[in-house]
Amino acid sequence: MPLKGQGNPAQYEGYLEKIDWPTRGPTSYRLVTDLRASTKEVVCFAMGNNEQLARLQGNKLSVRGKEYWVKGGKQPVVVLDRIIVRERRVESSRLSERRDRAP
Repeated sequence: MPLKGQGNPAQYEGYLEKIDWPTRGPTSYRLVTDLRASTKEVVCFAMGNNEQLARLQGNKLSVRGKEYWVKGGKQPVVVLDRIIVRERRVESSRLSERRDRAP
């Protein structure tokens, strides 16, 4: 992947997932195509405020920022400057409350 021309503007969309140890990655978070799939396709790695990203984990996001490539990497690292929540995750406790209220 290109190592020249680093820092170009980029936009990606996917579900935010925390990368757990021992999985290696250049950042603590990544965007994937589907959280529930047995094999997830990584869209990009996300670098930003880890406290904010922790609160957004599991949500479908559209992110914008500057794109950088790590030597040997297949997906870019995006230094985030804008995050838009496209779809909020529904937590299981909230889902069961909705079922209880249904007629």
